[in-house]
Amino acid sequence: MAGIIADARSAQSDTEWQAAVNFGKKVRDDTPTTNTEEQTGPNRNGHSYWSYMGDARKGNTTYFFGISITRVREKAVIMMVEGEYRLNTEAGRAQETRALRTQAELFLGSVK
Repeated sequence: MAGIIADARSAQSDTEWQAAVNFGKKVRDDTPTTNTEEQTGPNRNGHSYWSYMGDARKGNTTYFFGISITRVREKAVIMMVEGEYRLNTEAGRAQETRALRTQAELFLGSVK
């Protein structure tokens, strides 16, 4: 799994904050996914937060994808994660899914 801080944009106003969230929703809409989960509210550090994760496809390959936007002071911090599924059995895939989601939640919600 790989995670990056993709951008830190101005979020001095509610309009700028909403524009950052709308960017995240556009990424969501442009990335066909299944088995999705979307959250809004405060992250574990009390900051306004929006996140989305699910299983994406590129050709015949399925991979885990997640994005979050967190408002900290006057910035909107955009973070993304991707993870490759390696196991093909139902049990193996279920275990990988749990592990990837757990790590993604930790990373995407970590902005202080």
